[in-house]
Amino acid sequence: MRVKDIISIVLIGFSFLGSAQIKGKAKNLVGTWQYESGGGFEVWKMEGDDLIGHGYRTTKSGDTVKVEDLKISRVNKNLVYTLLTRQNTETGIKVNNYKFVGNRNKLYFENVDDEIPVSVKYTFGLFSKQKLKIVIKYSDKDKPLKLKLRKVS
Repeated sequence: MRVKDIISIVLIGFSFLGSAQIKGKAKNLVGTWQYESGGGFEVWKMEGDDLIGHGYRTTKSGDTVKVEDLKISRVNKNLVYTLLTRQNTETGIKVNNYKFVGNRNKLYFENVDDEIPVSVKYTFGLFSKQKLKIVIKYSDKDKPLKLKLRKVS
């Protein structure tokens, strides 16, 4: 075999292996993002073919509490966003698990169940990938919640 043939086979093999990997804008999420309001931060990292994130809130006393686990994975040609939240209630800790589906490389996710939130959208700054806005819609009638974050590392 010639060197060109070997390189062609290797490149074709990598193209099939890479078909389930996170691509595009989602890769820009990797790092630590702090809320501009100062109420907490999110940490995202690549683990295999998935993006794994954790959301933390800072209490008034300065303690850091993990409140959510996030995951973005590619299933076929769609992105799947999983959100696992924890809330302190009078009876203990309440855990909610939500699944959202996005289309290809866009970071707009819609809830597959009839639960709230209805959708989650991640957008980066126009000229800077160091700014991130998360828009969470709880219903079509209510005003969406907008969170602004800045990349720390």
